[in-house]
Amino acid sequence: MFPHNKLLFQPQLPTRGAFLFIIFLVIFTSLAETAPLNQMAEQRSSILKLDVKLDTKSKENFVYVGDGPTIKVRLVDKKNNQTSAGKDFKISITVKSQKGDTVEQREVTIKAGTDSVTFQLYPSKQPGVLEVQAQQPELLEGGTLFAVKSRAIPKTTPARRTIRSRRSKPPVENLITQESDLWRNAYGLPRNIKTSFGDARDSDLAAQALLDQKGSGETSETNPKLMKAAFETSGEDDFVLTFRKMPPERALMADGKDAADISVVLSQPAPENIVIYLAANGGKLQSTTLSVTKGQLLSDSPVQLTSDHAGTVRLHFIRSEPNVRLQAKNELEVQFAAPIDNVGFSATPPMIPLIDKAEIIVRLYDANHTPVNTDQERKVSFELNSPIGSLQDQSISIKPGNFEGRTSFIPTARGDVSITAFMTGFEKREVTLRVTTPLLLLFLSAIGGFLGGSIAYKVKPETLWRIPIGVITGFVLYWACLFGLISHIPRFAVLNQISAVVVPILGGWLGTEVFTIILKKTGAHP
Repeated sequence: MFPHNKLLFQPQLPTRGAFLFIIFLVIFTSLAETAPLNQMAEQRSSILKLDVKLDTKSKENFVYVGDGPTIKVRLVDKKNNQTSAGKDFKISITVKSQKGDTVEQREVTIKAGTDSVTFQLYPSKQPGVLEVQAQQPELLEGGTLFAVKSRAIPKTTPARRTIRSRRSKPPVENLITQESDLWRNAYGLPRNIKTSFGDARDSDLAAQALLDQKGSGETSETNPKLMKAAFETSGEDDFVLTFRKMPPERALMADGKDAADISVVLSQPAPENIVIYLAANGGKLQSTTLSVTKGQLLSDSPVQLTSDHAGTVRLHFIRSEPNVRLQAKNELEVQFAAPIDNVGFSATPPMIPLIDKAEIIVRLYDANHTPVNTDQERKVSFELNSPIGSLQDQSISIKPGNFEGRTSFIPTARGDVSITAFMTGFEKREVTLRVTTPLLLLFLSAIGGFLGGSIAYKVKPETLWRIPIGVITGFVLYWACLFGLISHIPRFAVLNQISAVVVPILGGWLGTEVFTIILKKTGAHP
């Protein structure tokens, strides 16, 4: 029949037992790769804000020089309702003077399970207006303004006046100047205030006017002209009005609820009770007036500005009652951003074979859980909590006009991977994905390589080694397609289980020619 020294390959149909064994392997490997994963759903992070207030027993928005102001920082949700912290939040506190200089910095903590923290600042050293700013990367910024007043000094008659003889009594204007200097030094008043009080006969009236200027609580209704005279300044720009917004830096959400607190700060204490009229070119003002009590630098209470539309709202000074000489130093611009209510983080797919990669997706949603485009660039940062892979980008930016951004996770070993993602104003969230050994794809690849090698041996029966060589070269070709060394086949098509058989069949049929093809594609072969 056949020579004894010649080996021929005669393929035969697999027996029933071998056929059942192959089916069992396919089912087993499929089940092994689809083991349940505890967490696959998109993780949502809702917006949280910091609310900062001066904590006083009364409703006054001022403290006295030498007192340590008590500040309360609350954690509130999107509806401005107080809410408990799910973990410890370390809050950075910055206190700035009226000129913008930093006078104090500290760190406080809102503990897990609590909704606020109360603390005391260092005693205030001089009169003026202080700004308190609270910041934390996962929370929206908060802030407040409050005034620092000098304590009232009882009105007394200087002792030297009782012993001064009529013969040595200095001129009235000199006495006014001397005693005015005393009050200037006591209250830190600017020297450019005129103290020419006409035909005033008593220097106590000058002291009284200057005392009223700093809001001592004493009155000067008996001589209102004298009070106004004390506030006549030597320059046109000495008595100006400045708009202030709290929180000072962040943009507000255009949801009709996130409000900017608008206040006015005067360069000098108000000579009398003043009502400031203002207007806005958009948004909704809680009131169009701000009141400043006589002797104060800061408006009594802020007005709130909200908006339902993203964009810039501009505030203007209109006039004051009574019509004192006020000059608006600036036009306040308040930025309202798209109302992003929560952020979703997900890994797609949540379970991947070792030869695949996963997309880490960040999406922006409104209050109705509908994707919403951002109108300003949003930065998202990622932290990889496992050494079995790497992220293509550690941070991404969601550009204006888009509602999502993404990066890729590329595994290097099997196991569970946790990836933490966060965006300013939203709590950190963790997504988990599983990296599995691609048993099914490896098995299908081996079958495809075996079939390709068998076909090649059938066409040209040179040696039985052609079949195991086909198994190896079939896998190599499949690997090259998976990792983009051969770019003609899309990756999603390569990962298909049918492709896991078809591509290795080609590789098994080509044999060692596969190596030449790959080397040419990579430029390593001439």
